[in-house]
Parts: sequence; structure tokens; C-alpha cells
Amino acid sequence: MPLCIKEETTKHDLHIHTTFSDGLLEVEELLRLYAENGYGVVSVTDHDNIEGSRLAIELAPRYGLRVIPGVEVSTLHEGRDVHVLGYGCAQTPEFLDMLGFIVQSRLARAQKMLDRLDSIWGFKLDMEHLLNLSGDKDVVGRPHIARALVEKGCCRDFQEAFSRYIGDECPGHVAKQSLPPADVIRIIRDAGGIAVLAHPTFLEHDFVILDLIEMGLGGLEVFYMRHSDTATRFYRKVAQSYGLLCTGGSDFHGSKDDFGDVGEFTVPQWAVDELLAALAK
Repeated sequence: MPLCIKEETTKHDLHIHTTFSDGLLEVEELLRLYAENGYGVVSVTDHDNIEGSRLAIELAPRYGLRVIPGVEVSTLHEGRDVHVLGYGCAQTPEFLDMLGFIVQSRLARAQKMLDRLDSIWGFKLDMEHLLNLSGDKDVVGRPHIARALVEKGCCRDFQEAFSRYIGDECPGHVAKQSLPPADVIRIIRDAGGIAVLAHPTFLEHDFVILDLIEMGLGGLEVFYMRHSDTATRFYRKVAQSYGLLCTGGSDFHGSKDDFGDVGEFTVPQWAVDELLAALAK
């Protein structure tokens, strides 16, 4: 049993996705589900946009939940995909401009991938279809392209879509345009937020953590659904050694097959309290 899962009166989850990015559940459906499973504090951290987080904060009182404003921003550091969580950010012009730039880059990337899928294999997919799959939220990513490929009968399932057509090493793949983490961390801090490295276990080299600390990183996602007990202990020790906050989340996308089901995971109360205290300063 992972160290982050233990019997507590109230559960907490600080890393959740909705249909405003690549999650499967609408915001209100997600909040209802978390409330029914005994959660108290949650954070909607959709990729590169805060629309789901905004709505969650508005609807939270209906379900007796406290919602911390959140976002997950994709960055690129020395050729590595590094995801930075931003908690408690004010909606400053620079912060919103950053997210707007990323959304437009995502749309441009998706169109290039559709063009490749057409020119190489003759797959006739269009942006309107992808936007419909995203709920017309202008947040389009590879999961939406994979869904479109399956729906159009171009492949059997998500696994084939990624392994054959749009995975990192596939001809249909187009690299996304990501900002450097130093810029993202600075913008989050300038907006009064706390920058946290998401799922460090996915990094190939832990030296990246030290690089981010020098850039102003404020926390580490120590408690994570896919972390082993050993990984949790290691990253907690790293956080303590460098004075970083310990945060955590399930990375729930709406399907228990990916990251477990709602109710199976919780962030320790003390970690949530420390994050709230830091945001209150």
C-alpha cells in the first residue's frame, strides 16, 4: 500500500483533470464524485488552462469541498518534458497570456498532426471533430486525436493510435512547443502562486529537480498514485532537504484504469495544511 494512502477522516487530492483538458468527466460530475467519496480539499489542475479550476471554485460550496486554484503547465527542459503545477495563482495578465500562448500552440500542433495523418495515411480528420471531442473548449491534445482515430475506424484503440500513429517516435507525431520551466516558474511566482514539480517519478534523471530548485521551485509532488513506497520516501527526503513543500495528487483523469479510482488515494492532512498556510502568506 502506498505511503500516501492511509485512514484519515477526510481525504484530499491536489491533482485532478476534467474535460477542460484531457479528463473524461465534467467539472460538476467530478466534484460530486469526490464529495461522495469523503474528500475535503481538492485542486483541479487541467493542462495549460484554468477554466475547469475557475468553475470548480464556483461550484465547490454545493458539495462541501474546498478547491485550491490549480493548473498543470507543460515545459521543456534540456529536451525533457517537465510538468509544473501552479497552485494559488492570481489571474495576472502575464499569467493569462502564458496560458493563452500555450493553448494556441496546442491548436497549431494538432492541425499539423492532422495534416501528417492525412498526407501519410489518408486519414481525413478535421479540427472541428477534435474540438467537439474536447467539448468545444479549445484545449486539444493527442488524447483527442487518438479518440478521433478510433471513432473514424482508423485504428482499434488508444494503444494502437499512440504506438503506430501519434506516439513520440511515430511519423504522425509533431513535437509540442513548450516554454522553459524557468519562465513558467517565474510567472507562477509573480502571480502569487507556488510552483510544484509534478510526478517526479516520470523524470529520467533526478538532477532536473536541482535545476528547478535554482529556478525557484516551491514544492515537489511527493505523494502520487504511481509512486512506490521507496519513491515516496525518496522524494519526501529531497523535499525536506531543500525546504520544498510536499504536495500530492492522484492525477485522476476519469478512468480508474489509468490512475486508480476516486477514493483510493489521499494526500496527508499535514501536507495540505502546509500548502494552505504557504498560500495564505
